[in-house]
Amino acid sequence: ETHIQVQKEIILSVRVLKSVVDHLHLEQDQPSNSFFSRLTGIGRRPSNKSMTPNEFLKAQERAIRNLRETITISPVNAETLSIQAKMNSPELAQKVTTEIISQYTQAYLSLLNEEVDAAKLVLSTRLNELDSGVRSRETSLIAFQEQHPDLILDKNEKGPPGEIFPPQVAMEVGNYSPVPELVRDQGKLEMELNKVLSVSPKSSFQAQRLQKELNDNSYLIDNYRTSLVNQAKLNLHHQELLWELTSQRTRFLHALDEADRVLIAQGVRTQQSSLISTLQSPTYEVRRVSPKVTVTLIASVFLGGILGVFLLYLATFMDNTYHLSIQLTRDLNIPVLARISAKEEKALRTKR
Repeated sequence: ETHIQVQKEIILSVRVLKSVVDHLHLEQDQPSNSFFSRLTGIGRRPSNKSMTPNEFLKAQERAIRNLRETITISPVNAETLSIQAKMNSPELAQKVTTEIISQYTQAYLSLLNEEVDAAKLVLSTRLNELDSGVRSRETSLIAFQEQHPDLILDKNEKGPPGEIFPPQVAMEVGNYSPVPELVRDQGKLEMELNKVLSVSPKSSFQAQRLQKELNDNSYLIDNYRTSLVNQAKLNLHHQELLWELTSQRTRFLHALDEADRVLIAQGVRTQQSSLISTLQSPTYEVRRVSPKVTVTLIASVFLGGILGVFLLYLATFMDNTYHLSIQLTRDLNIPVLARISAKEEKALRTKR
């Protein structure tokens, strides 16, 4: 029912009816199909009077309103609609019905295309934004890698044109660090320093040498730890940039898939609109008044009028009945029960 109601609204829309009015010039006065017009030919020609733009718009609106009132749409089943038009003549009704079907098909296809075009415009804008985002993130990631050449990257992984590489995880980065070896050396130096201090004073040459090596080793450990922390931060930032790039590419691919579905939907809807067909064209029977019948009817009306006037005059002339009491009183000199004026009564008495 909803689908049928939607189709009714499309058929009775201003878009369809205005096209019908424009194609058939229904804004002009149409020929009359009355019996008198068919007999005399008066009013049978279409009006070709010129109109100002304002008058034309008013006539067009009036024609659209009248056309909407004369169209009857009734559902036959879930897929079939019956369209009827009541016009001045069967020929005009057939033209209007045929034109309505044609304009409805075009309007239905146009509405489907407009819907698809709107979706394509939104998707096109979205694709442009995503493409710009992908390019921007690729540029940022490549610039970040160029600014940090010491960044440890997993170059076994294949990236776009060998320029973007994913960073190694922190555990794998730690495997390349000399910090564990330095920590072990630090322990050995502390043990040796403790042994020397147990037998020699702190100002001895061997104790000072071990203390200097211990301080240098501690300085290296601190530097390497700081470097590892910075390296880990760089790796995390690199991972963040790479994740944003991957996310943008994924959304771009999803938008492309949606654009493909929109194109497929456009083809399907175009095919649906092409399936709209007319099961039965409007038919009518032309009933014309023959010339002999026309002349006979005109002559009969004319002669009948003359004969009627003659019979009326004859009946009035041959009528001997009295219709007024005053006439009867005057002719018979006998008062008749009637309401007469005092002047008329005095005249009767004077006669008598």
